[in-house]
Amino acid sequence: MKTKTLVSLVLLIASIVLAGCTTMADALEARGKGTKVTYLTSFEEIWKAMPDTVTAAGLKFVSANREDRSVLAQQPITVVTYGENVAIFVEKVDDSKCTVEVVAKKALATDIVASLEDWVKPVFRELDKKFKRE
Repeated sequence: MKTKTLVSLVLLIASIVLAGCTTMADALEARGKGTKVTYLTSFEEIWKAMPDTVTAAGLKFVSANREDRSVLAQQPITVVTYGENVAIFVEKVDDSKCTVEVVAKKALATDIVASLEDWVKPVFRELDKKFKRE
């Protein structure tokens, strides 16, 4: 009886934990729901700066897809957090202006420590060092 109860409890906890997971795809699907800032610079300049910007913000650069104008980054799992998935979208407004949108999703919804760091702010802080806002 005790073994059955223990197994049930472990399965319940595993279900709760796994149900709260997010992926990079979830961050990508949140396009249009993030924080947006328009910069007075070209798409090309912002796009070239993204890998260094992501790294300087303290995130791990994962990939860039120029076709859909998205950049993926992560805050890896550490002792105090299960990490975050970050999607950055760069949209050309005109030849000398573009908008950057940043979406951050906790990798595990039940990870309350991850919410202590807002990865949107460090990304924009790094962009602000290089480019002027509208």
